[in-house]
Amino acid sequence: MPEKILNSQIQSLERALERERSARKNAEDLLRQKAMEVYELNERLNVSTERLRLSLWAGNEAVWEWNAREKLFRLYTAITEDEVKIQERGSLKETIRELHPDYQQGFLDTWAAHENQESEYFKYKALRMSKSRGAYRWVSMRGRITKRDEHGKAKHFIGLFRDIHRSELRKETYNTIVSAFLHSTRPGFIVNLKSMHIECNDLCLKIIDVDKTNAKQQDLNAILPIEAVMSAIVQGEIKFPAQIKLLDGSNESVGIYLSEIPDLNQADPHVVAFFSQAPN
Repeated sequence: MPEKILNSQIQSLERALERERSARKNAEDLLRQKAMEVYELNERLNVSTERLRLSLWAGNEAVWEWNAREKLFRLYTAITEDEVKIQERGSLKETIRELHPDYQQGFLDTWAAHENQESEYFKYKALRMSKSRGAYRWVSMRGRITKRDEHGKAKHFIGLFRDIHRSELRKETYNTIVSAFLHSTRPGFIVNLKSMHIECNDLCLKIIDVDKTNAKQQDLNAILPIEAVMSAIVQGEIKFPAQIKLLDGSNESVGIYLSEIPDLNQADPHVVAFFSQAPN
């Protein structure tokens, strides 16, 4: 074979090898890039999953899912990169039956309103039977329908389920105390000794002739014997006489009774004072 032809064939083979090496390198670079993308995606997924897990843990929440095709309700109690734990599963009707009878119709009405697109989100609070505790507990359910059929009916729902029993009991206790004070048969007022904010019950506002819908702090501070109360706290006095200065300029003698001597070293001290009017 002539040398010229041989050299030409060699050069042709070298070019083919170079193209092959270049193609292989490009393929390896692309594979490496895709591998990095998958790795970064997994890392982001793991981080997001961990954030979700911590968020659910911090809020004492669980993920709630309902699927129309399977007609199943699921309550996920753990979501990690390795596993998903389902605490409960059952039909929507079975789930509703776990609610206290007083809240079942409200649930159905709220669900129907959301399914009819009358609300952007589903949100409902109810007493629900806890199987582990054998008693009704306050829970909050919120979420939204994520898939609908051609008629607008729900196909898939996802949301959050939260045990709010402790906070509801605290709220109920607070409301009971507030209601008892506001509707007390004795006129009284509360003073926050840090901010010096004053709140009066209904009878107190009626006696000092101040509209409860527009009670101004400067008026309450001018009418009520706040300085006398502060002096009594310093001296450790529970009962003492004082003067109420009414807005019409007249004074009225009253007897003040403190519920207790507050500790002024507390972070947010306050005092509850009741008073009785002197007989005419």
